[in-house]
Amino acid sequence: MSTRRCEPVSWPEHITEAQKARARQLVAPQPPPKSNDGVAVWPLITDSLISAASMSVSLLVEADMIARDEYGRGKYKVPLMAGNGRDNLVDWYQEELDGLAYARAEIQKGDPTGIATKKFAAKLVDVLDIRAAIRNRDGE
Repeated sequence: MSTRRCEPVSWPEHITEAQKARARQLVAPQPPPKSNDGVAVWPLITDSLISAASMSVSLLVEADMIARDEYGRGKYKVPLMAGNGRDNLVDWYQEELDGLAYARAEIQKGDPTGIATKKFAAKLVDVLDIRAAIRNRDGE
């Protein structure tokens, strides 16, 4: 286990300046979303919510989704929609990177529920898959 405390991660020598610049570009904030004639995404998700988990958990998740939609509409003044001027794949990648860090922090804290340890590897695979999709799409 690493004994590092608060030091930032250093760039390895094998990463080129162009790769550093691209990485910084991919984690930079996106422009504010713009409204369009599309369909809002959160209602599509809540409409398709299946109770793969217990019904009580599904109801909690549905409430959380609605609250997240309210939050996003309040912050950005438009619903989350495709074609809103943002790169959805990059947004997704940024969120997955954050999720990976949160999961690892939970493991470091002791992971009392065990969920972070259970999901960390899958989250890492998701990060790798999405970055590969961006690489392939953008011809890197």
